[in-house]
Amino acid sequence: MTDYQEQGEATHELAGFAGLQTSVAELSQQWQQADSDACYTGHDETGLIGITVDGSGLVRAVDVDSSWRRAIDPRSFDDAVLQAWNAALVQRATSCAQVGGPSSAHKQHPSATEGAGTEVSEPSSHQAAADTIAEILGLLENFNRDLADYEQQLRKAAARPVSGHSAGGNVTVSMANAQPTGVEVNANWVAGARPAEINTEVLSALEAAQTASRDAQVSPETFGRSIGRLHQLTSNPNLLMRRLGLIRE
Repeated sequence: MTDYQEQGEATHELAGFAGLQTSVAELSQQWQQADSDACYTGHDETGLIGITVDGSGLVRAVDVDSSWRRAIDPRSFDDAVLQAWNAALVQRATSCAQVGGPSSAHKQHPSATEGAGTEVSEPSSHQAAADTIAEILGLLENFNRDLADYEQQLRKAAARPVSGHSAGGNVTVSMANAQPTGVEVNANWVAGARPAEINTEVLSALEAAQTASRDAQVSPETFGRSIGRLHQLTSNPNLLMRRLGLIRE
């Protein structure tokens, strides 16, 4: 294989990575644009139990209608809470997906420079192009390996659910990998409790579960350095092409 063919293949891989990088950046920006003051309220199928989350997905309020016992069996109250919570999260996700990424979506993320090394400089020789290609291929190899490790960590985290309990011990909420998986409510207690008391107990359990889930979340920092350097190398395509010897002035 000729040097030019090797450079062409490396350029093709870079183009694919750059496209993927752009898509991830835009999606990330859309989620970050969700206003933390925005509220999304979901209800169960009866409309009598409401859960409100903010732009970051944290539960902010629980609203149980005083007439809920007319339509909901106390033994099914926990299922209704979970249904309302999921409905609120779906509303938030739908809203975030509809947010258009502004021009700032393509700005460099602060973590992109972490461990990135030296800046891309002008080429002066065939050796510079060869060194750049070797570095890019090595970074891509590390990225794939680190990404596989990260996905494995996510799977392990999903297999280790966390729980949160209400202050009175009548409500238990389970989550796995930041997603709700179950709600358990003491049916005897909820059958006679006042709506305000129910609101407080359910809210405290949801907050406790989200705190535990946040502490258990897996961070993608394990492959931050490979992403950072690849971002740096691909942020100025013209300069990179000159470094590879594909553009000559």
